[in-house]
Amino acid sequence: MAPTPAPPQPREVSSPQQRRRRKDVTLTVVTIAVVVVICAAAGFAAWAMANSWWTETDPAPSADQQLDDGQSRFDRAGVDFFTRQGVATVHLDGDTAATDLGLDPDGERPIEPLVPIELNVAGSTGTFSFGGVDDFALATAAGRVTRVDVEPAASGSWRAITAELRNRGAAWGWSEDEIAALESELGDASRSAPGEAHTAALPTVTVDGIDVEAIVTMDADGGAVTLRYVLSR
Repeated sequence: MAPTPAPPQPREVSSPQQRRRRKDVTLTVVTIAVVVVICAAAGFAAWAMANSWWTETDPAPSADQQLDDGQSRFDRAGVDFFTRQGVATVHLDGDTAATDLGLDPDGERPIEPLVPIELNVAGSTGTFSFGGVDDFALATAAGRVTRVDVEPAASGSWRAITAELRNRGAAWGWSEDEIAALESELGDASRSAPGEAHTAALPTVTVDGIDVEAIVTMDADGGAVTLRYVLSR
C-alpha cells in the first residue's frame, strides 16, 4: 500500500502591518544605497578636482591642450585649458595644420568658452586682442585656418559699439566719416523699414597682413545691436 502524502502546509498570510514593515525596510535599504552611491561619486569628483590641473596656479599644458608655439587647440581638451587660463591664441597667418589645432581641414567651428576669455589673433608681426569674448568661430579651408569671426565684449550696446569702432578705427584705418556713414545707414534703414533686421559693414581694411571687416546688425525690433569682427587671410 502506497504511503499517504503529508497534507500541504497552510500558506502563511502576512498581515497589512507586516507588509507595510517589509515595504518600509526595503525603501530604507534602497534609499541608503542611493545616498551611499551619490556620496561616493561626489567624493570621487571632489578628489579628482582637487588633484587635477584645474586647481593648479599655473598649470603646464599637455600636447592635446596647446601647441609648443603657444597656439591653442580647439577641441574639448584645448577649450577646457584656455578657459582655465583665460586666454586663447591662434596664428591666422601661420601654416599650422588645422588638424593639429583640433579642427577639421575644411569647415567652421563655433567655440564657446565656459567663461569670457581674451582672444589673441596673431598676424605677421602683431596681435589682435579682444577681451571679454563669450564666443567666436574659426573657419578652415585646405587644411589651414582662414578666418576668425569674433563678437567683442562691446557688442550689444550701440553706444559701446560706436566707441569700440572709433577706438579700433584709429589704429586700423577706419575714418570718422566711414563710421558716421555706417551709423546713418543703419538709422535710415531702421526708419524706412521698421520691424526688419538690418546689417551694415565698414569697408574691409588690411592690418598686419590680415583683412579685417566690422559688421553691425540691428535686430527686427531695434532693441539688440551686435558687432562682429571678421579677420581673414
